[in-house]
Amino acid sequence: MPATLEKSKTTTCKRPANKRKMSAEERKYWGLWKEIFTKFGVPTSQQSDWRKDLRMQVLGSDRTQATFSHSDYDLVLGAMKEMLSQSSLVVFPEKLIEQYENGERRRMVHLIDNLDMPEPYIAKISFNKFGSFQWRKDLYACELKHLFYTISARKRSADKKEKHIKPTPSIIEVDDDFPF
Repeated sequence: MPATLEKSKTTTCKRPANKRKMSAEERKYWGLWKEIFTKFGVPTSQQSDWRKDLRMQVLGSDRTQATFSHSDYDLVLGAMKEMLSQSSLVVFPEKLIEQYENGERRRMVHLIDNLDMPEPYIAKISFNKFGSFQWRKDLYACELKHLFYTISARKRSADKKEKHIKPTPSIIEVDDDFPF
């Protein structure tokens, strides 16, 4: 009798499916496709062709979304938003460049924020390197990348020397007596 209990126990147990959680970019990608297909009334049989056609126009190759980088997502999502607003599958290069630039800026600002450095200190470095205290809105993506490199190097240096960068209340009070 115990053998039959063991057998029924193993056959009725189901293992949960190992599903990978989608990133925010992937969710946005598939959500926009759903909107596009609904808006244009695209039958299921043609949906794959529409996706392939857009990828070819935007990226110049037929890569699947599983191999997209963050920059690829910026370009493709920008083209999809344009398609929804323009009601046609026309890709404008100026819009793609703008989407790419905005995506890179957003990522670099996020990386700088994750360094947990005082805002006035970052603003002072930005002013010294690029002539602007308003680094979040005035700097281009390539400038933000250089700002990130500078700040992360200074933070590593301070950590090695076991010095701490103290936040200052305003930009006016920031002087050149930093621990570096």
